[in-house]
Amino acid sequence: MLALTDAAATGRLAAALPSDSTVVTLVDGYRPDQWDAAALAVATAGRVLVSSATPAYGSDYPAAVAVAARAAANNISPDVKLLDGYATGASWARLLTQACAERTLTRQAVEQAALTVGPASVDGLFGPSDPALPVGSGLPATRVSAISAANPSAVTGLTPLTWLTGAADIEDYLP
Repeated sequence: MLALTDAAATGRLAAALPSDSTVVTLVDGYRPDQWDAAALAVATAGRVLVSSATPAYGSDYPAAVAVAARAAANNISPDVKLLDGYATGASWARLLTQACAERTLTRQAVEQAALTVGPASVDGLFGPSDPALPVGSGLPATRVSAISAANPSAVTGLTPLTWLTGAADIEDYLP
């Protein structure tokens, strides 16, 4: 069952489904601190999968390992969105660095940087994301994602299952 909704609705769905069903949701759809015991039992049983734009904390994906090491070195307690936040910051850093290098730190300059900075490294936390895609054509900036298993006892509530991956022919996808 695909649950593209908030955590409360996803929790109710998880608790109500038959025992042979699996729920797939997004990071915002799984909040163990907002779920009741019945929904948490479904998650603990491995029947809740979470899709995210970055690998989950604890992944052996090289960029995730590097960020986790930085967080640990700086005594930062990880949460479910640590890697998403870091990746977003890195994306903005690319745009602002270009705008600042051209001494044009304006909204228009950042929009121009989004169109010209090019795709990020394939090894980045968002994969080869290209800010020009949503700005220029309304397409998603990235077409890769990772899957994790809901695990209420894990540090961030998730156990990583996959690295970033995209579907076959995903580059042909048009919304």
